[in-house]
Amino acid sequence: MQSIPSVSSGDVLAIKIQGQLGKPGKNVLGQEIRVNEPKRINLLSGFGVQIIEDGIKAIAQTEGLPVVQKSGTNYIISVDPVLKIPEDVNVKTGNIRFKGNVTILGSVENDMSVSASGDITVSNIITRCTIIAGGNVTVKGNIVNSEIISGGFFVICNTLKPPLQELGKALENLLLAGAIMYDKLPPNTNINFGNVLVLLIEKRYTNFIGLLDKIQKMFKELDMKLLGEYDHKLQKLVNNLHLIKLVQYQTPADFEATINELNSFFYYAARHEKNRSLVDVNVVLNSVIKSSGDVMVQGAGCFNTHIIAEGNVTVNGVVRGGVIEAKDDIFIKELGSEFSSKSVVITAKDKKIKITNAFEGVKVQVGKMQKVLEKKMTNIEVSLDEEGYLQIKNF
Repeated sequence: MQSIPSVSSGDVLAIKIQGQLGKPGKNVLGQEIRVNEPKRINLLSGFGVQIIEDGIKAIAQTEGLPVVQKSGTNYIISVDPVLKIPEDVNVKTGNIRFKGNVTILGSVENDMSVSASGDITVSNIITRCTIIAGGNVTVKGNIVNSEIISGGFFVICNTLKPPLQELGKALENLLLAGAIMYDKLPPNTNINFGNVLVLLIEKRYTNFIGLLDKIQKMFKELDMKLLGEYDHKLQKLVNNLHLIKLVQYQTPADFEATINELNSFFYYAARHEKNRSLVDVNVVLNSVIKSSGDVMVQGAGCFNTHIIAEGNVTVNGVVRGGVIEAKDDIFIKELGSEFSSKSVVITAKDKKIKITNAFEGVKVQVGKMQKVLEKKMTNIEVSLDEEGYLQIKNF
């Protein structure tokens, strides 16, 4: 995997350490050597950077690639939110992982992967690879034998929420039980709140460490960079809850601050999950597409492909083989073929499916009601009537 430095908002990018005047030395003749004045430099802010503490520290204000430009004694620190790959992604470049947006001017070749916390744009074809974006995915060439995921933030949050919510409840229980024990300690004791927590976990909450291990294993399996600023925050929070580090908590208030930090992730996730992503492609063959929002197939269409969308699906070409699933409306120009390719289209019970040309043998499903078309039909709209039965009418 190619090592590409990327930063999150709030990360410290640079710290200026003031030079100190040294002590005079002597040469071999015993003569004093004067000390040179220390070099003075200036930190200046470029795009996405704030300079704080009277010019001492540079802080990132956005996700992206940290960049330093030197001009005399000035160092201009900036963050480029877009990583541009001017070539194909292959074994030479390695897999790409980046906090920010990624633009690939070439193709993505066999067995490679590209993931980014922002949008991903590919100018050429992708074959037998994985593309995961926290935001939108745009592929201008053909997609073959690949997996495309947009709104990866949504996917990861849904995966992490159950164990993190379980952790949150465990922390609340520990805080309550620990506070009761802590209040009963004699005055001037050397036992801090962290010691009380360790005792509780060892004696009463014995499953706590197993839960932490489970969550940390998930961190390793998931592309945590898609979480943006919470990539390192969550990992640090969970790591600090292991027994050896619990002693850092001096009081119940210190421990409650950790619970508040975990809760802040849930607020952050809820805020960002509302942002619907988009997969915008031309031709898709034998692939899987998942989107937290909409899917738009602009070109010839998709063949033997599985599309899963939380929003709308629009195919301006043909759908031959495969499954189209959406939580919102579906529009398809041509579904199936004369050769009875098995095509299935599914949407939610209060939504509709519109098809310009539908061949015999395709299956349409709205909610739990489904039907296999017995003849070729044109300009049809499939939905449920007021009594919940499947209806097919012309538009």
